[in-house]
Amino acid sequence: MPEPNVDTFGDPAHPVILLAGVGDAEFATRLAAGARYVLRYDGGDSPDPVADVIGLLDRRTGVHLVVLAAHGELARQVALARPDRVASLVLLGSAAIHPTAIDPTIPRLVTEDDDPVPAILHHTSGGWDPQADRLAAIALAAGQPTAWFEQLYSSARRGEVPMPWDRDQPNFLLTQWTEGLAGEGRRALVVGCGLGADAEHLARLGFDTDAFDVSETAIETARARHPDSAVRYRTADLLDPPADLLGAFDLVVEIYTVQALPVTVRQTAITNVTRMVAPNGTLVAIGVRPYEKDGPISGPPWPLSRAEIESFGSSELIQVNIVEHRDHGDPGWFHWTGEFRHVGGAPDDQDRDETA
Repeated sequence: MPEPNVDTFGDPAHPVILLAGVGDAEFATRLAAGARYVLRYDGGDSPDPVADVIGLLDRRTGVHLVVLAAHGELARQVALARPDRVASLVLLGSAAIHPTAIDPTIPRLVTEDDDPVPAILHHTSGGWDPQADRLAAIALAAGQPTAWFEQLYSSARRGEVPMPWDRDQPNFLLTQWTEGLAGEGRRALVVGCGLGADAEHLARLGFDTDAFDVSETAIETARARHPDSAVRYRTADLLDPPADLLGAFDLVVEIYTVQALPVTVRQTAITNVTRMVAPNGTLVAIGVRPYEKDGPISGPPWPLSRAEIESFGSSELIQVNIVEHRDHGDPGWFHWTGEFRHVGGAPDDQDRDETA
């Protein structure tokens, strides 16, 4: 039987949402803007909408089926007929079918929200990490390598994905490196600070701490989470940093930010990180390193090679040490901790001889 007429929105490479008898073009466009591929089938005067929807599913896999709860019988028949094709079921409105009437292995969402778009996007995202990959691919194709950070954080604030990099504890390698460290009388900077956990850690150690992120939403969220913080949070772009950040900090911390950028701009980012270290200051760079068994990685993030972590050393920064770590929480991951010292002063008792 021929495929029924449908309107399509977005990129077919993204997760597929089939709107069956629900939503208008504006509704579908908003879903597509959230990196979804939307098929809109209104049924019209079709004598057999169930067969139409099954026919659409037979040409695709992993489809998130969205119907009005009042049309629960259509959802039930489709899900029973093609459970292997339905990634999830979304019912808009009060549930009209009992949960046991459909294969219990099919995830479902029932929402009575006046605006269900955020809930649908959240339900179909697969988590913030896959959504980050989708948004990054769009941004990189548009020649905007940092734009996806704000897009991801703002979509989380709207409830479309879980909040990315959502942690209230500092990075475990930073905690290890700073053990016993006192920051009084010294300035610290966290590059790509996200929601502020690492910056707050340095402030607790006594550092006069600044932190920046390219995402305005991340900075607003960090301030809201730490209303009494002494940390100076600000929005700034690592690829074009404000002049007052250059050469100003006794300790600069960079964790995973550089490796979230494509190779075309990565050296610029590394150079700008090094420019923020004050004379006799220290840079700590933490990143994920390639694993020998890894295949090609589409990113972000893209693992940092040994040469890339070493390139934080420059004419002004000397390499103190680079340590490889196995992630004890996830043994499949390996990390670098690189420590570099500005040549404007001699090494002091803050040097570390860490082991993995």
